[in-house]
Amino acid sequence: MKSSAFLLLLFFLTSGLYAAHKTTDSFVIIGDQTYFCDEVQIGKVNTSICVDGDKVLKVPTNFVKAYVQESKLYEYLPVLTKDQDTAGWAFMQFLASSKGNRLYLYCSNCLKYDPVNGTIAPTTPVYRYYIFKSGKFVSVTDDMNEKEVLASFGVKVIG
Repeated sequence: MKSSAFLLLLFFLTSGLYAAHKTTDSFVIIGDQTYFCDEVQIGKVNTSICVDGDKVLKVPTNFVKAYVQESKLYEYLPVLTKDQDTAGWAFMQFLASSKGNRLYLYCSNCLKYDPVNGTIAPTTPVYRYYIFKSGKFVSVTDDMNEKEVLASFGVKVIG
């Protein structure tokens, strides 16, 4: 009888400790600090970070270096034009790495303005892939074999 009461008490204590130390897969990197959170809302001017379900921390978006939400990593990186000039900065999704190179996905429609072409973005999203190679970004353009380049990272293009 004492052992079953002890096991029941132990069960309640451990389940309470587990709930108190729940892990989260979302975080934000601001400067050199990493903030683990429940939710991240990236805005044009401010970023809201929800911690413990109710505490909200607001910081300027230009201070955010990277964030993870729903197991996807986004990094604040330069957007290149067709001439390989920097048109601006945006959050790009990290997809894969291979042989020291990193592959990123950028959606021009997310900003409602396509800095690559310098036009208002179309209603259907336009996705572009960028490779960080030898210390600089290289855009995967039409003249390259996109499927072959992406396959080298283990990414399969459907369509």
